[in-house]
Amino acid sequence: MKKILCGFAVLMVTVGGWAGSRTDGIVARIAFVSDTHVNLRTNEPEIAYNRRLDQAITAINAAKVDLVLIAGDLTDGGTREQMALFKRKVKQLKAPVLFVPGNHDVGVVGNGDIKTSITPEKVKLFSEELGPNWFAREKAEVRIVGLNSCLFGSGFKEEEEQWRFLEKELARPHAKPTLLLEHYPLFIKTVDEPRKSVWNVQPELRRRLLALVEQGGVRTVLTGHLHYPITNRLDGILFLGNTPTAFGLPRGKQPEGWMLLSVPREGEVWFEFRALE
Repeated sequence: MKKILCGFAVLMVTVGGWAGSRTDGIVARIAFVSDTHVNLRTNEPEIAYNRRLDQAITAINAAKVDLVLIAGDLTDGGTREQMALFKRKVKQLKAPVLFVPGNHDVGVVGNGDIKTSITPEKVKLFSEELGPNWFAREKAEVRIVGLNSCLFGSGFKEEEEQWRFLEKELARPHAKPTLLLEHYPLFIKTVDEPRKSVWNVQPELRRRLLALVEQGGVRTVLTGHLHYPITNRLDGILFLGNTPTAFGLPRGKQPEGWMLLSVPREGEVWFEFRALE
């Protein structure tokens, strides 16, 4: 891991991104979504989060994608009731859906003034209500490896179980294009940056995960959490952070939306931002 290019953008219109020229032979079109923050509130601004997810679902169905990926913070508070509402909403999607937990779903490993809120009980509740905290699935001619990045640094037995899973699944490259789906970005600007509050992965664990990403031939790492988009490239791997559907940061200045990904058999994933109306 030597050279890094980093790009930030406030996306006010539909845009696309390439590294070099577009590669023919698209095997899958994927809707990439993050930070839906489904909740049971009846007042603003939270009630708008659900409405925006409904708008995204309508647009994604119209786009006739092969797969939908959601990068965490599915709910606003991680309650059983919110998870049930999230399940009802995503059932409206016509394509298969895969998703991973975020800190609003299971809690956070604290740093500085921010206290640790993740617990084994919250991790278990997620698995009971929404499905596995980590997984490997082959869908639409691509391979998706999903993980619970909120576990990093927790010291729970679940964290070690997840590392064993990742070491097995990323032991070697796969025949199909492989994408890694998680909530926290590994890094925001530079690969050697310190942990920035609770916004990125801890440096020592980042190095461990990056080694597995490279070893496993992962082509793209998809993340959410920041509520604004980031694009990094490191040794041929695309690190793509998404704009949320619930609310952008800073509020009122960063648009909400989702991304349409086109995955070629070889070469970099092409991404196009789709703003919500």
